[in-house]
Amino acid sequence: MKKLILALILIIPVFSYADSLYFGVYTAHFEQNPRWNNNNSLVAVEFDDYLLASFTNSHGFQTYLAGREAKLNNYVSAIYGVTYGYDPKCLKIVPGDCYVSTYDPSFLPALALKFSYDTGPVSLTAIVADYISLSIGIDF
Repeated sequence: MKKLILALILIIPVFSYADSLYFGVYTAHFEQNPRWNNNNSLVAVEFDDYLLASFTNSHGFQTYLAGREAKLNNYVSAIYGVTYGYDPKCLKIVPGDCYVSTYDPSFLPALALKFSYDTGPVSLTAIVADYISLSIGIDF
């Protein structure tokens, strides 16, 4: 119970400044691997073109994103920032094998395209990088 109260105390101020709250629905990867996770459990908060997100990455590990959104037009944006939770070996950035027993999360740069369509207070969003992640947002 103490952890829940502490989490609420930390989260509520962020939501009070939020412009949007997003929930992940599904992820599909361009490169197929039956071991990859397609349920990203994304929860993201957007405020003043900044984005904070927590999600389960393709390898099944908790990952965090802090980024900024640069709008290209009414429907397309570029998201750039930093993530923590990916192992560079699993992304083939550095040599080595990707094993659960040796998983070593790191800070890494992030870059993706965001396609969104607003229908009143609800946003339908697709994030595209080496995957497509679908989410539903609630605009405040």
